Amino acid sequence: MGFRIEENSSSEDVVIISASGQISAEDYQEVILPVLEKFQTSGKKARLLLHFGDDFKGYTAKGAWEDARVGLRYMHAIDRCALVSDLPWMRNIAHITGSLIPCAVNTYTNDQLSEAKKWLDSGELGLDHSLDRSAGIVNVNISAPLSSVNFEILAHTVDSHIRENGHLNGLVIHAKHFPGWENLGSMIRHISFIKNHHEKIRRVALVIDSSLADLAEKLGGHFLKAEIRHFPYDQLNQANQWAREIS
Repeated sequence: MGFRIEENSSSEDVVIISASGQISAEDYQEVILPVLEKFQTSGKKARLLLHFGDDFKGYTAKGAWEDARVGLRYMHAIDRCALVSDLPWMRNIAHITGSLIPCAVNTYTNDQLSEAKKWLDSGELGLDHSLDRSAGIVNVNISAPLSSVNFEILAHTVDSHIRENGHLNGLVIHAKHFPGWENLGSMIRHISFIKNHHEKIRRVALVIDSSLADLAEKLGGHFLKAEIRHFPYDQLNQANQWAREIS
């Protein structure tokens, strides 16, 4: 009874945990914490599936508190989380929590367990990024329509660097073409990201084969403090070099 890590033949980043009986604080400390601590220490992000089946009997009072505490402490160690349960209250809480934390959260019923696993095993969320701390450069690779979650995750990295250094030297955006947004909310979140960060980012390189990038370069100079330059898709190295040339 409690939490159990299930065998998993997919990516090592995917962790499947099933819950049964009544969940206590000790269950979190003995099973969940070591898994998330490992990811947080390594700098990698977990794709987590939490399965609360028919034999799940709820939480003890300390177990419920530990659930909230662990979620807040390790939320940046999770890339995406799938919650599988037939209990509507659990799925509702997951939806609310998912809107507040910087990782993607989806919920499924027990008969959708295979769909949850497919989602975790699927490709990236459309936007990968990495931070070169010494150069103060964030590289972004876009491969699918952008979501609000993408900008929450990106903002966490950018904001952390700006808090430590006062600014970000460069943001290098790499995409074969601009894929657009998942929905209107995602577009609004994109606009909000630009509004909140353009004064703290010195240079933005658009490494995209798209006429929209030319337009962004021209218009950006009128509305944004950051210097913007467009590069062809195959000139990523040149774009990174330009972003580093900050006096």
